[in-house]
Amino acid sequence: MWFSPRDWSIPNVSEHYSVGAGPHTLERNLRGAYADITLGATPGNTDIRYRSETSNPIHVDITAGYKQTIALTLKAHSLLTVNGTAHQSLANSYPPGIHTPSGQFSASLSGVGPGSSQSDFIMIIDQPWRDFSRSQDFQLAYANLSDHDITVNLSLAGNVSAHPVPEPATYAMLGAGLALLGLTARRRPRRHEA
Repeated sequence: MWFSPRDWSIPNVSEHYSVGAGPHTLERNLRGAYADITLGATPGNTDIRYRSETSNPIHVDITAGYKQTIALTLKAHSLLTVNGTAHQSLANSYPPGIHTPSGQFSASLSGVGPGSSQSDFIMIIDQPWRDFSRSQDFQLAYANLSDHDITVNLSLAGNVSAHPVPEPATYAMLGAGLALLGLTARRRPRRHEA
């Protein structure tokens, strides 16, 4: 088993991490926001968590993501089927509008070389601001119809983000400023060239 990419970095942070064979945990605590990603010792066992422990979440953004790639050899004239369960949960302790959480999980089986195909599954967090927990089963399939063995990549990827949104007063001030600018532009007399 191997991981791709093998190196991790966090934007705007000078630290850099390398990932070997699992289990391995990358974690970061920045201004009260905490995130960790754990790659398990078995293929496909990956967990990503985020929490904020700051009293002023408006100033904390965090994004964490991973990609795990497993190279498999598929024998001639055979079919590979991957069954799995994707699980998402969100526990948001802040009132609606403070954080806009988003995230997704994807799994794909793809061949290597010309004429290869791909089988995909995507699950998106689409219920922001409310607590929820859900699971969804998925199945990927890849057939090798050729007379020789081929390499197939099983890729598992996911990300989660929590970005603050501007307060409603900020939107109102911005809207009022644009309306005033439009009104001023309409009141200017037009110049006519001779």
